[in-house]
Amino acid sequence: MNPIFAKDPRGYQVGLSEKSWEHISTDHPDLDKNGIKRNNLKSAINNPLDGCIYESNKFVNSDLYYTQIGDYKILRVVVRYFDDVGEIVTAYFCHVDSYRGNIKWQRPKKSKRT
Repeated sequence: MNPIFAKDPRGYQVGLSEKSWEHISTDHPDLDKNGIKRNNLKSAINNPLDGCIYESNKFVNSDLYYTQIGDYKILRVVVRYFDDVGEIVTAYFCHVDSYRGNIKWQRPKKSKRT
């Protein structure tokens, strides 16, 4: 396991290897063109868009985290889990309408006091 890069809202630890970062920055040049940095990935993990973590239908044992970049871009971060420890395997932009899927975890709503 690589050093802890981020913790998701469930408390799961997530690492980011140099190999994965190289893959992301090399194979997805549109991210670099849009100024995507490691902190954007960390933001998606720590505070996922809409307070939801999604189940991946494409990547085995993986969860999907999203963050919004600017007005129209959605960054998808794919984390593969081994028990309760994850590793970022890739990240890329996805279409605004395609980021929803099966919710695996949702931040509990705060109760309103009357």
